Amino acid sequence: ALDASPAAVAITAMVENHHAESAIIFYGTMQLLLEKLTAYRKDSENWPKSPRGLSEVIRRQIPALSLCGIDITIGNQSERIGHNERGVPVTIKKKSVNIDNIGSVISEVSMKEKKFSDSDEMEVF
Repeated sequence: ALDASPAAVAITAMVENHHAESAIIFYGTMQLLLEKLTAYRKDSENWPKSPRGLSEVIRRQIPALSLCGIDITIGNQSERIGHNERGVPVTIKKKSVNIDNIGSVISEVSMKEKKFSDSDEMEVF
């Protein structure tokens, strides 16, 4: 699904090329995002022509991008962003993997499996 959307491919490339410490890749208006993504644009035929078109594409691709570790949040109303920009805010973040959290999830699953196997042994018919 992502490969069919040039904007989603560009967002993925932008996230992959981001090397700063912050998890936030982009915060700004849809117009500013459209301008920034042109550096990662590969397909001009299906490229969104306007910020509204980009917004529609992104909204459709949010679930697929989320599976790739990219969180996109689009605001509900227009706000002042920075000194000169005004528009609906868009935030693109790279999901971080918390190793401690993974360990606790694995530990919890192991405990549930142990309880399940213990209860199986105790059943009498």
